[in-house]
Amino acid sequence: MRWHKEIGRSIRDNAVYEGFRFVIFALIAAAWPAINGVLHGVWNEPWYWKLNGVLIAIAIVLFVVALVKFFSVRKPASAQIVADPEFVAEPKSKLKIECGPNIEGCVATAMWRDPAGAAMPVRFLRIAVFTDSPSITGCKGFLTRIESGGKKRWGGESAPLTFAPGEADDALLKTIYSKVPAFLDVLAVTSAGDIHVCTKGRQWLYLPGLHQIFSEVGDYVVTVVVTGDGISSETSFLRFNWTGNWQTSFLTLIENGQNMVSQGTAAPQPLQLPEIDYTRERRMQEVELTRLAENWFRPRLNDRVAAFRKAGQRKLGEFTARGWTASPHMYGAVEILAGEEIELRGNIILEGYAKALTATASAVTPVLQSEIQHDLNALITAESEQVRQSIQYVADACKPSMPKDAAALRASAIVKIAADFDLLCARVNRERSATPPPEWFLNRRLSRESDS
Repeated sequence: MRWHKEIGRSIRDNAVYEGFRFVIFALIAAAWPAINGVLHGVWNEPWYWKLNGVLIAIAIVLFVVALVKFFSVRKPASAQIVADPEFVAEPKSKLKIECGPNIEGCVATAMWRDPAGAAMPVRFLRIAVFTDSPSITGCKGFLTRIESGGKKRWGGESAPLTFAPGEADDALLKTIYSKVPAFLDVLAVTSAGDIHVCTKGRQWLYLPGLHQIFSEVGDYVVTVVVTGDGISSETSFLRFNWTGNWQTSFLTLIENGQNMVSQGTAAPQPLQLPEIDYTRERRMQEVELTRLAENWFRPRLNDRVAAFRKAGQRKLGEFTARGWTASPHMYGAVEILAGEEIELRGNIILEGYAKALTATASAVTPVLQSEIQHDLNALITAESEQVRQSIQYVADACKPSMPKDAAALRASAIVKIAADFDLLCARVNRERSATPPPEWFLNRRLSRESDS
């Protein structure tokens, strides 16, 4: 506070200061009548009636004024304290919280992908945070406690939650504008029945794990604290009714021991999502893998056409240098060379798929593995036909009794390539399962490890 008068800092109010001044003036005015009274009584000096009467009257008036000043200070209602306008506090902005299955925006459905790359529906359970006051900056949300049956399941920590959308830069530090709701993600429930707390990256780095915390169906009380710059924190208690079904489990605000759900408004029915075409999803993944693989092996296969023609010519040149004429034995040697060429080309194709699988983040599902194996067989078949056709002129010259067709030439290569491809898929899946995606799938793993 800044006072009107800087004189006499021990005096709390200007009226007190003025009162003391009038007392001093009154004493000065009464000083001469007092002195004259002493002289008159002791030494019989004359008494000056008129002068003394005027001075006494002035002193009485000054004393009365002083009393009025003191009286005004003693009455709290009349005390006037003037504050410096620059220190006058503005009214504090307050956050308002709403949550329930019938409140728009508190339930949102999206799509996630599992570690195999398949689409998975997920439902976000959120609270609506808004204010009627001016904008509030620096808003944060925290999960502080989870209870069930009156017992603590988790607490003693403050897990920061994200405002939607969770991947935005301001997800952990939000500005809430007047009458514009912001939605704080609290829980996410997948169609597989997994519950995730909506921290950044959907990672749960606390113990016990979520699998253990929500191990039973029933009601859970979740405590969420929302705060912001220049305002007091707002603590909300939410009832999470976990039914075991992602479509019928909701969050509801608890106030005065009652669920805050509008009367006469039924909770939304289980969400009817459009059927997901998983075959199309897998096909798109296979097309992308094939594109990456062909970009690698197709130029190398084209180089092998000329290389094999030269290798065949060298083999025939060796026989000619020895003085051999065209014979079935000569053709047999060329057939062996063709079989080796087909196996070489099969390995080039397999290496292309290995590099493509390494470049993607998805595991190899049995269906995808079967489809890629089918493509491998088709590619090897096409290459074997080309190789068989390229040695047909040797067969015409040597006239073997039972020349091998393309199927016989590729039979051994297909068996070997199929076995190598199975080993490749097993190795990729083992590596991917050992290092799962670092976001929401990590939650399930941490939970199960803590349970064991």
